[in-house]
Amino acid sequence: MNRYCPLCHVDNPIIKTKLEREEYTKCRQCGLLYTHAPIAIENFDTYYDMGRDKDHNYQEDYIKDKEHKTRNEALAKQMQLLSDEPWVLKDILEIGSSAGWLLGAAKEMGARIYGVEISFAGVEASLALLGEYYNDKIIKGNWETLDINDMHWQSFFDIIITSHVIEHFVYPVDAIRKIAMSLRLGGCWITQHPDASVYPGVLFHVRDNVPKEHLQIFDADTILIPSQAAGFRRITYIQEEPGQSVSVFRKIKHT
Repeated sequence: MNRYCPLCHVDNPIIKTKLEREEYTKCRQCGLLYTHAPIAIENFDTYYDMGRDKDHNYQEDYIKDKEHKTRNEALAKQMQLLSDEPWVLKDILEIGSSAGWLLGAAKEMGARIYGVEISFAGVEASLALLGEYYNDKIIKGNWETLDINDMHWQSFFDIIITSHVIEHFVYPVDAIRKIAMSLRLGGCWITQHPDASVYPGVLFHVRDNVPKEHLQIFDADTILIPSQAAGFRRITYIQEEPGQSVSVFRKIKHT
């Protein structure tokens, strides 16, 4: 039995690498670690609104946990420093904006903020936090199916943020290309992501509650493949513990 690598499209034999309760194959060409779980883009909308099971919406529990709010506010400050520019009057989009905590901190730094969030619970919490002015700026939607032309977002943003989002893309190459298309030339993409190269990153992030979510786990090298193909140059890479990293990319002229 084989499966195609979502990055380089090599037809890899499925290797039964058991990590907790999920099985991943490492691509023999590019080295990407990716799951065997079959999933379609449209599955995620229901999945995130209903929770990890039909009787429990984990988004609501996440939103109620004030520690997540504190961590996201601190992350916004870290990302501002990594971007090496003030966020005053910058157009900033967060993909997977959840309850809006990171965006709220960016707003306090003077940014013009926008969000895309897949869950109703997250959008409602964001609007409760940020106010009615953001009704048309916090979008309920899936980034992979969102039409940026309809949104007038072509080459619109100065900064795009993804915090633990890229591992969820069904088609990561296309999704990252769309991020590049939405940034102005010289714009900045900042992504926090699980990192298979940071021990014990793989074991930490492949838990019993994420087999239908973490479709691929990047490392320092594999994240460069879709990013460079989309016209990005990485300017910063910071490993964090446990098992995650932050990468900062600039959009360059893509020939």
